[in-house]
Amino acid sequence: PLPDNGIGYSILRDYELLPWNTDLRKAVEFYVDLCRLDQKSKESGVDPFYNESLSLVESQLGSIAGQRHLIYHEDLQCHSYRGKFQGFFDLEMARLGTELMQLERVFRWCSPNELPWASVLAGYQAETGRAVSGEDYTFMLAMAVFYYHIRIVRWGEPDPDVDYIARYLPELREAALRYAGFVDLDQHLPSLV
Repeated sequence: PLPDNGIGYSILRDYELLPWNTDLRKAVEFYVDLCRLDQKSKESGVDPFYNESLSLVESQLGSIAGQRHLIYHEDLQCHSYRGKFQGFFDLEMARLGTELMQLERVFRWCSPNELPWASVLAGYQAETGRAVSGEDYTFMLAMAVFYYHIRIVRWGEPDPDVDYIARYLPELREAALRYAGFVDLDQHLPSLV
């Protein structure tokens, strides 16, 4: 849960590593708007999948307010030993986010031989009493591609001399394809499949 705004560092008040504030919708819109501007100036900005990925994020903006807000560890690194989860590290990007944003970052690390998604999902459902719906997976897919959108615009300071869209398109596609068993990709990202 989110800590109170007490004495000392507050994730709600003092996070300054990148442009990100307590109005999460506005924070996400800020990066999407930068991506839209960057898209017009880069050769790879015409890629249909890139445009669809931005439209997908835009379509999910309205669901942010209704989600449970918490400390979100975007740059999450999971570690396992002999197939069992051992812990996280690299938490300097921790800031305000939502439960589904965090679940998406954990999903990224799941694989049958490392951190099995079925086990993570069972633990999540046991702890929260909440099942993950198809709409939740669509939001998670949007956040999976948004993770790269933030990087494409260099965390709020786009580089006009480098085509980061071209650099990240393969990783964007790979991240989206991980959701093939959970989301109808034809509906949201038709040029991907």
